[in-house]
Amino acid sequence: MRKYAYLVLSMLVILSAYGMYSLADTTGNPAMVGQDIRSTAATSDGGAVQTGMAYSADTHNDILLLKTDSSGKVMFEKTYHRATEDVDPPYVSDEYGSYVYETYDGGYLVIGMSSVFQDGDVPYAMKTDSSGNLEWGKNIIGSEELIKAVSKTPDDGYLILSYNYLSGTYMTLKYDRDFGLEWKNPL
Repeated sequence: MRKYAYLVLSMLVILSAYGMYSLADTTGNPAMVGQDIRSTAATSDGGAVQTGMAYSADTHNDILLLKTDSSGKVMFEKTYHRATEDVDPPYVSDEYGSYVYETYDGGYLVIGMSSVFQDGDVPYAMKTDSSGNLEWGKNIIGSEELIKAVSKTPDDGYLILSYNYLSGTYMTLKYDRDFGLEWKNPL
């Protein structure tokens, strides 16, 4: 049975990476008109957590976080949108999650992009608790950087490979389990 569950989860990972499958049903939320799942990860309770983009009716995109139990039943589905009302003039920002991980404390870390008027497209990280309640969100690295890969390290930290499209250079960044920067090295 366990082999079967891992096989199904592996298939969901592959299909969701291409935006071809979603466990979520958006029909109950009139503000959401669609979604694009970009990453999924197994969770310690035998379920899964997914992230990507929720397309909103008012033409902006929000970060999507979806948690399922071991049978695929949706435990919660939440969207997150940065506040931009303090920008003059107000700006509709776009965000999406590209990577998701269960954290050491049972919460979730989402890494993706945020597009805000004064910052441009910026790599963005956010942390939620186990119920999907936002604990913090912050820009990471610079607006001229693209995140190319993320992996979890044995000490519950994170390793990020970024690419600077202005200079054509790569950088490796190491974050601790609370997402504090430990070091960064150009390649």
